[in-house]
Amino acid sequence: IGTFIPPENPIARSILAGNSYKGRAFVAGDWYIKAYEPIKGRTGNVIGALSVGVKERSAHFFEEEIKQLIFNNTSLIVT
Repeated sequence: IGTFIPPENPIARSILAGNSYKGRAFVAGDWYIKAYEPIKGRTGNVIGALSVGVKERSAHFFEEEIKQLIFNNTSLIVT
């Protein structure tokens, strides 16, 4: 809520053109995997954007998560 995206930013350009954006975004000092969807007013002009995201994690974190996986024939069991 209330996040400012400079107009020269690729995310802002996509949203202001009426298109969604999916990808990496640097927000409040951290990298996120984000999706933005423009919110349009009655006349079709962009008045805002809906955004969801998940903070990126380090490769070390994913390495530890992968070590927790157990493969059983063709199925995967998450412990």
